[in-house]
Amino acid sequence: MEADKEIQIKEIIFNSTEYKSELELRDEVLRKPLGMSLYDENLDAERNDVHIGAFSTGKLVGVLILTPINEDTLKMRQFAVDEKMRSLKIGTQLVYSVEKYATSHGYSTIVL
Repeated sequence: MEADKEIQIKEIIFNSTEYKSELELRDEVLRKPLGMSLYDENLDAERNDVHIGAFSTGKLVGVLILTPINEDTLKMRQFAVDEKMRSLKIGTQLVYSVEKYATSHGYSTIVL
């Protein structure tokens, strides 16, 4: 089966069970390699962000966050893909889904 057919992209709700899985993935991929912990940070501001997850057989394997900058611009940040899944173009699928999200919600620009 092609990778793009087995990956489901969907929004993750802040403070949900899926959000807790998101934190684990982000901590593992983005913080631990730097000797840091995501759990040391105040994450309350993430309540206003859009969290997009990539799921394979129900397991979160990729994530990114969109932060509205203004009425036209979103900032894409906290992009993480499970190391074991990196050859499946999950990051590409996440970016395509974000482009669709931005367009359908009236945004014209995405910055990194």
